[in-house]
Amino acid sequence: MPRQTSVQLTEATERQAAELKEAGYGTLTDIIRIAIDRMHAKEIGTMNAREQIVTLLKTIYDAGDVYAM
Repeated sequence: MPRQTSVQLTEATERQAAELKEAGYGTLTDIIRIAIDRMHAKEIGTMNAREQIVTLLKTIYDAGDVYAM
């Protein structure tokens, strides 16, 4: 079962989400899921294995430690 998460949107983002809803892209939840999926595919999916490892290690360790490894 999905967790409920709170997000804070700027007025500009709210307008964009409203336009996307009107264009048939679904609910705000659908729009956020699509945006995250597309960003993930662009930012993570195009990286080679080394880049992915470095990026993921930086979520755990300081960048300096990751590069030292």
